[in-house]
Amino acid sequence: MNKILIFSFLFLSNFLVYYTQETDCTKTCGINAKCDIVNNVQTCVCILSIMEGDPNVECINPELTPVDFSLATATRNDVTYEFYTASSGKCDISKLNKHHRTIIITHGYRGTITENWIQEAKEAFLKLNIYNIILVNWTPAAGPLLSAAGNNVKRVGKYLAQTILGAKLRPELIQIVGFALGSHVAGHAGKYITAKTFRTLGRITALESSGKMEVAGTFPESRLNQTDALFVDVVHTNTRRIGYKKTIGHCDWYVNFGSVQPGCEVDPTQNDFCSHKRSQVLYVESITKKVMSEEILVSFDEDDNATFTPLPRPKKIVFGQWVNLNARGVYLLKTRSTEPLLI
Repeated sequence: MNKILIFSFLFLSNFLVYYTQETDCTKTCGINAKCDIVNNVQTCVCILSIMEGDPNVECINPELTPVDFSLATATRNDVTYEFYTASSGKCDISKLNKHHRTIIITHGYRGTITENWIQEAKEAFLKLNIYNIILVNWTPAAGPLLSAAGNNVKRVGKYLAQTILGAKLRPELIQIVGFALGSHVAGHAGKYITAKTFRTLGRITALESSGKMEVAGTFPESRLNQTDALFVDVVHTNTRRIGYKKTIGHCDWYVNFGSVQPGCEVDPTQNDFCSHKRSQVLYVESITKKVMSEEILVSFDEDDNATFTPLPRPKKIVFGQWVNLNARGVYLLKTRSTEPLLI
């Protein structure tokens, strides 16, 4: 069988991806998929670089599909934890100091607790000697498809909340740091705790909260919101494509105006992922370095595109971990294009 390999760029939903075209593959494929021959069988293969699809089925754009929690497949065994204290290192949950503040860190879509930013944040907090640290690993339920991971966030949040309550930790002394879909896991943990105890989590820090929860058909109560903790702060670094566009917290930072991050333009095929993950680096740096951010006005058009307007006398607040928890509003943070990012 003769195949003509044509390497080209395909611009699809703001993504540049490489693909191979099979001239003798005639199967009709839906949106975001191409015909390919796998083991001598014509199949539809996903070409969106944001996900990996099953080569035997038609590819569906996960960002156009609202979450459906009734389709959740996560089980309690899909969510595991690692517990740390400064004095004991990795330990059993019973060793956590119930009088200390607790930092809980959770990854996002197709993530794992072995990611560099999570390990770096853990080590930075342990050096301060005043925190319990809990790492939440929900990898089996965080993929392989974005749609499946989105459907699982409520259930994973419930399991996390039950672990918090079972350990008899004080909700008001807890901060959950969540990346992307992990921020919505945090939100559902907060919702569950409030519903069961009438108490409220102390803080939720959302790093690039997933825009998956912003699509049409997804109800506001399905995602992170201000009532899920006493203080909700949000870092936006890729509103153009992957992250949440609108303000969602008590305090929202739009880093370099939130769309594309400097230094991420080098490889256009990875631009959005690079910008998306900048929130991780920025947060870790903020644990050991204090920099100021400046208040700014933001408005959104009917397509949720943001317009930023400078203020004549803007307030300034510390960015990241050590922000004053009474801070409210929208803030602009400018960074370098290479690490260290904070200036």
